[in-house]
Amino acid sequence: MLDTAVISKTTGEISFTGTDFVLKRDLNRRVMESNSDLVKMMFDLSEEGTDISDYILKSQYAIVGINFEITVRCEGDRIKNVYLKNAREDFQDNDWNWSEKKQIVRMRTHNEWLEKEFGNKENDLPWGFISSEYNPLSGMSYILIQYK
Repeated sequence: MLDTAVISKTTGEISFTGTDFVLKRDLNRRVMESNSDLVKMMFDLSEEGTDISDYILKSQYAIVGINFEITVRCEGDRIKNVYLKNAREDFQDNDWNWSEKKQIVRMRTHNEWLEKEFGNKENDLPWGFISSEYNPLSGMSYILIQYK
């Protein structure tokens, strides 16, 4: 059975079925670091004067009809962003099968999902901002949840 998650439209919190864990804007980074049941790996992206880490969750999570890979970015002690990527098998990339066309199609699925769930592909909400993005520098498309 696929793990599921729910995004609250009023708070931006992401809760995971079958666990007490909730991603939210005031969550402390240490909670991510200590949750080995949920976090697959951590990347330290810090440079001089910054303290940034990405945490990739172990499972894919079904959120209203799409299976997502979830990455959580912490800056300092707090969660700053959450990245959702449609995990459909034909979107999986590596150095041998990446294509911009595939990323544009993935972005379109993100756009459609956001328009259905939030009304637009870009949404400025009281708790933060959620949008569909394609970053040509990284070659990735994703849904960005950016907490205020």
